[in-house]
Amino acid sequence: MNIQSKITEHKMILLKKGLSVTD
Repeated sequence: MNIQSKITEHKMILLKKGLSVTD
């Protein structure tokens, strides 16, 4: 399992959450 990919995936989830909240 790649840690970097997990971090990136987590960032994307947070980004989507932030976008949905602000929108």
